[in-house]
Amino acid sequence: MKPNKAIDTLSVEELIHRLGVRKIIPTRFSIDLPFAQVANALYAAYVAEVRRRHKEMILDDATKEHIRIAAEWLCDKNGKLGFMMTGLYGNGKTTLMQAMCNLINYLYDSSSSSERITITIKNAKDIAKMAVDKGKEELYLKLFNEELLAIDEVGEEPAEIISYGMVYTPIRDLLEERYNRQRLTIITTNLVQSEKKQLFQIRDHYGERVVDRFREMMKIVPFHNSSYRPI
Repeated sequence: MKPNKAIDTLSVEELIHRLGVRKIIPTRFSIDLPFAQVANALYAAYVAEVRRRHKEMILDDATKEHIRIAAEWLCDKNGKLGFMMTGLYGNGKTTLMQAMCNLINYLYDSSSSSERITITIKNAKDIAKMAVDKGKEELYLKLFNEELLAIDEVGEEPAEIISYGMVYTPIRDLLEERYNRQRLTIITTNLVQSEKKQLFQIRDHYGERVVDRFREMMKIVPFHNSSYRPI
């Protein structure tokens, strides 16, 4: 079968353009405000989240830096599509994730916004259960294409689940599909980084393929500070 003769296959730049417009690439979400305003608003959202939990706000250097990095990412329209917080338990990852999501939902669900944008937080264990529950399978598949999604405690769920003789890899499949569809994703994980071994715990849990996607897709923010939870 011969191809369409009307298509010019000799003009490389024209062909690049025509092939490019055939595949719609979603615009990367960003908050269209100056960095200083986003940083100030994210700080307010962080404090509000700490107070909601009836905890004491500890504004140490680590927290200031984490808020700064997150604010930069939120208003960078050319930034990476993912934001991954890594570190041990209790050092503020989930609090910052909740603050980021609360801020997005507040800013884009008000009378001053021309469009409504929402982001929800899903726990990795709950997503894994959803994937193998025949009654919730459609809800799981919808997560593949959500414009914005936050996943808490990635790595706490089993990497593989066997159900009725079938092997499922819910979080791996979800992250890879969101990578393929270029969807913005925020995650937290207790699978920690090491300067020498890089993302070795994530590689052990999900495989080198997912790690390779993370390196390209994610702004990786290690949390090295100690736990804020009382002993």
